[in-house]
Amino acid sequence: MIPEWKLARFPPETTASGYAVRLTKRLALRRFLQSEESHLVYLEDDVVVTEDFDDTVAEAMRRDHEVVFLGGGHHTPPEGEGRWRRCRKTFNNHALLLNRVGSRKLLRILGTWTEAWSDRELQAAMGRGAIDAWCVDPWVAFQRATNSDNWGNLDCVELGQIAPPMMLPDDLAVLDAALNFSQVVLEFGSGASTLHLGSRLKDWGRLVSIEHSREWYEKVSGLLADHNLPVELILKEPMPLREEDGPWRFLPGQMTGVCGSALGNI
Repeated sequence: MIPEWKLARFPPETTASGYAVRLTKRLALRRFLQSEESHLVYLEDDVVVTEDFDDTVAEAMRRDHEVVFLGGGHHTPPEGEGRWRRCRKTFNNHALLLNRVGSRKLLRILGTWTEAWSDRELQAAMGRGAIDAWCVDPWVAFQRATNSDNWGNLDCVELGQIAPPMMLPDDLAVLDAALNFSQVVLEFGSGASTLHLGSRLKDWGRLVSIEHSREWYEKVSGLLADHNLPVELILKEPMPLREEDGPWRFLPGQMTGVCGSALGNI
């Protein structure tokens, strides 16, 4: 929504989204520096994290570097060996930890507007030694392979790469938020979410889960048998009348029946 005329006084490659990203970072830095907190964790909205993310952040806070890259990529290889390394030219600043000194420096850097993209200014500052930046190896934060401003980078990850076949923590958080107000859940497609929802609804509500694949139905049934969960698992296999329909397609009448029977169970 940034108008073109507002971009005219900035470097030629500056885009509306680049302007907005820079402004968001500056606002976050200012708000942090107005607080009494010791560190700022900056995460973009398409980030997924590994199981040891919290422990890594805690360790990084104890080390107290000006900037720590928790995820990203390297144009120039970092210096040193082992888990913690000094950065020289690192990109994709979607997951950063900053102390107060680093935040003040980065706020000044982002105010110069010498480059169209804010990550390039941070790279330049690292290169000339104006800011002390470190990274962790291996990374503990990644960007989803979604249609974002950094989509398509080599370090983007698909959902199944982090914790197959389970769901990612941020996806589970969305389900948990919905369950704060729900006692009965209807689910189409069983799997990891079935176990999670069933566990959360125990002693609280119940789940009706509809699965179309017999193989997956049997697998989930076996997992449910090991737990006393309030889950009603229903198998509804599609019955295509034509070969070209494939094995997964429901006819309209069949889908109506699936929905009707599921709602009847609720």
